[in-house]
Amino acid sequence: MYRRHATLFFAICFLGGIFISAFLRQLLPFPVFHISQYYFLGFFILGLLLAQFFGQWKVVAIMLMSAGLLLGISTYLNYFNKETVFLTELERHISVYNDKGETNFIGQISHYPDLRIDKIQYEIEIISVGDNPTPLAGRQVSGKIILTANLYPVYEYGDILEISGKIRTPAEFPDFNYKDYLAKDGIYSVIYYPEIKKIGEANGARIFVWKNIFSFRDKLRESFYRIFPAPHSAILSAMILGDQGLMSKGLREKLSLTGTQHIISISGMNIVILAGILELIGLRLGLWRKHIFYFAATIIIFYVFMIGAPASAARAGIMGVILLLAQNSGRISDNKRILILVAGIMLALNPLLLNFDVGFQLSFLAIIGIMYLQKPLETLLKFLPEKWFWGFFPLRSVAAMTLAAQITTLPVVVYNFGNISFIAPFVNILIVPLLGFIMLYGLAGAIGGMFFAPVFLYLSWPLYAVLSYVIFMIDLFFKIPLSFIRINGVIWIFSLTLVCVFIAFIMVKKIPQQS
Repeated sequence: MYRRHATLFFAICFLGGIFISAFLRQLLPFPVFHISQYYFLGFFILGLLLAQFFGQWKVVAIMLMSAGLLLGISTYLNYFNKETVFLTELERHISVYNDKGETNFIGQISHYPDLRIDKIQYEIEIISVGDNPTPLAGRQVSGKIILTANLYPVYEYGDILEISGKIRTPAEFPDFNYKDYLAKDGIYSVIYYPEIKKIGEANGARIFVWKNIFSFRDKLRESFYRIFPAPHSAILSAMILGDQGLMSKGLREKLSLTGTQHIISISGMNIVILAGILELIGLRLGLWRKHIFYFAATIIIFYVFMIGAPASAARAGIMGVILLLAQNSGRISDNKRILILVAGIMLALNPLLLNFDVGFQLSFLAIIGIMYLQKPLETLLKFLPEKWFWGFFPLRSVAAMTLAAQITTLPVVVYNFGNISFIAPFVNILIVPLLGFIMLYGLAGAIGGMFFAPVFLYLSWPLYAVLSYVIFMIDLFFKIPLSFIRINGVIWIFSLTLVCVFIAFIMVKKIPQQS
């Protein structure tokens, strides 16, 4: 191991420590104190200094890797309990009131409402709690809570609400730990269908900016549903805005069983594929690599903010920009170093992402697949035309990119959705190359439709035709008998992971890469 690899191997061991502690947290009986993080950080800096001045690099390398592993364990355990341990002891956290009967409190809607077919969910930031709470009276508390309410009346971001109901601890289901899922975002309480009364609106520059961004998003959704019929409008809104809750149960099941559920989620995998498609389109337009990076990164950043910059989309956007940066450098050794270091930084800020954020897992694995498997797959897919659509669209490269991401993300998809689709590679090759067109044309058209609806209604037929094709292909492959199997159990998932790793290794080592 060379000296320039020190930070990389430390980051890898740090990720390993988080991975280990995520699964062994319940088995560790001893307490871990926050000061230990600073101890291991100092240990790391000391190791670098010793390596620099004394040259005992192999010994110091072992010390640094051990420090990274222990720091990862410490970081995960400390983060997992930091709010509930320190704030609940002072009775300043809303989770103190979990499962204690009727509670009155005041809170502010702190994020874009999550609209579903039959309900709506709000993320509420607590202001105060008391029998007769007001913004200036009652017990001052902190924390956030997920509020589930009826579709009407609809409240907006920044509204201040007086709420009365039973605060509960999030449930832990056999196949889904909702409690830990919310914990990754620092939320430890939920409330269902309480009494709600709007008593004011928050002010300030930040509130003003985000209100306008969310209002713009609402107008985009209205434009989709005004121009396209169902299910075209529902799929388009889910793909671009992440409105999965507005899709029918039957359509979501078809997407899941055909292995195409990722196309309707603003996940890292989707953004990563979009980033790759934007890069390939930039090459076809004759742009230089430097210009391609700025062109595609600007579109991704604009898109993330336009949809309200939810945490999952923000992380996915970061991963997409990382892919572009890695492709721009052109060296795999640099690419993997950038990826590992950025993942380490993201997990240092929130280590629960590794275990409870599927989007983070998919984006990380999708980038690895594209980095290492895209070129070998292009060699295997020589039967596909290199250029398509009058020489403009790089069909073979996009198909290879899609399959590469599918291979490396397959274990995570199966683990979270419970089934493996044999037809997924085929239907994805037929659909995913069109994602870039759908998202870019849909965005441009929806923005234009907000101002010139009759004009875009006439110009929307190409997008309608492509969406019809996507829906037709999903229906067609869904009807194929024995096209999927359901997999349950850690042993099967572990075995599937080993198979995917083995296939990836053979492809990288044995298949000559296309020049």
